[in-house]
Amino acid sequence: MTTDDTRYKILFVDDDSDSPQARLRELFEGTSARVDILHPEDVLDENLAISDVIIVDYFLTDWDERDEVESAARSPRDGLAVVASLRSRLLPKLGQRSSTRFPDRAVAFALWSSNLAEATFGLPSYVLPQVFSRENNLEWAFNRSDILAPEGVAKILALADATVRLATIWEPEDSRQPADQLRKSLALAETRWSDEAWNDVLNCRPPLNELGERTKGMAVARWLLHRVLPYPTFLMDECELRIRLRAQSLGNDGSPLREALYASRYQGVMESFAGTRWWRAAVEDWLYEATEGDSSNPEALEALSESIGYEFAKDWRRPVAVIDHDLRRSDLVQELDDVLRVRPDDWPVYADPAYALVSEIHASDELRRITDPLDLDRLRST
Repeated sequence: MTTDDTRYKILFVDDDSDSPQARLRELFEGTSARVDILHPEDVLDENLAISDVIIVDYFLTDWDERDEVESAARSPRDGLAVVASLRSRLLPKLGQRSSTRFPDRAVAFALWSSNLAEATFGLPSYVLPQVFSRENNLEWAFNRSDILAPEGVAKILALADATVRLATIWEPEDSRQPADQLRKSLALAETRWSDEAWNDVLNCRPPLNELGERTKGMAVARWLLHRVLPYPTFLMDECELRIRLRAQSLGNDGSPLREALYASRYQGVMESFAGTRWWRAAVEDWLYEATEGDSSNPEALEALSESIGYEFAKDWRRPVAVIDHDLRRSDLVQELDDVLRVRPDDWPVYADPAYALVSEIHASDELRRITDPLDLDRLRST
C-alpha cells in the first residue's frame, strides 16, 4: 500500500496469525498512512526507525521464541512489557543523554486488545483508555473492535498526525519559547478571545516547560488525550455547547448554527480524535457579541435562536451534563435539581464539576461511593 503521498507509518505488533490483516489494510486504503503488521519476534530497529505510531496487542500468547527463554527479564508477558522494551530502544545511549540531547524522534505507542476490561481489572469503560494509558506510559489503549471501524482509523490517523506535527513544533533548536510552541500546537492564534482562552489553558496545567522539548511534544499529546479531551475543560463538547446555548440540537453539518460557531472550533493537534470541540472562550465571546452583552439571559438566548434558526429548549431551567454508573459522559441533558455532585478518582480538579442523577446514585454502589461529601445529606433525604 506504499504510495508517493504516504505521510504516516503505522506498525501493528500482533502474535495472532489470524489477525485481520486484510481488514486493517482495507480500512487504511486511500488514507495517507502505510500499515505494517508484524509478529513481535520480527520487529527490528529498522521498523522502529520509520514508524510514527506503534500499536501492540496486549495478550501475547503465540510466541514460541519468548516461551523458550528462562530469564524472566527477557520474557515479556504482555504488550505493556513489549512497549517498554521498544521505547527503550528509541532512547540515546546513557552517555549521550544531556539537557540538549533528547530522543531523535517521536513515536506514539498504544495497545489494542479484545479483552481490555480483563487487562485493566475491570476499569469503567469510559475512563479505561485515558486512565490505563496514563498509568502505563501509553498514548492510548484501543479495543480491537473499535480499531476495525472507521472511527478507530480516524483516531489512529489523528494520533499519527499529532506525533509528526508536534515533533516539528517542539524541536529543541527552535528559537520559540515554550508558550509559543504550545499555542502553535493548539492552533491558538491571536484573537479577541485568545487571552482568555490561554488563561484557561494554563489553568489545566499543560506540560509547558520541562516536558515539551524532552518528549518532542508527545507530553502535549498525552495531556490532551488523558487530561483535556475526556473532560469539560477549556474545550466544550457538543453536549456542553448545547447546554450553553440551550439548543435542542446543533443541527447537521452545514447548519446555520454550526456555521455561526465555525470560528470557535478547536483546530489544533488531536482535533479529530474525539469529535468536534469548541473553545469555551470563543463561544462566550461570540455569545456576548450576538446577545449584545446579555448572554446570561435565557430570553436573549431564545431571541438568538430565532435569529439563527435553531430549536430553543424552553423547558430547560438549570441544565447540566451528567455521567452514568460507568462514568460515561451522557448526551442527555438533566436538571440541576435532579443531580448531585460526584468525584471520580481521575476527574481533574480544573474541570467543571461532575454530576450524576440522584436516581442513578441510589441504584449504583459505585456512584454512591464517589458522591461529593457535601451532597450526602441531600442524598439521604431523597
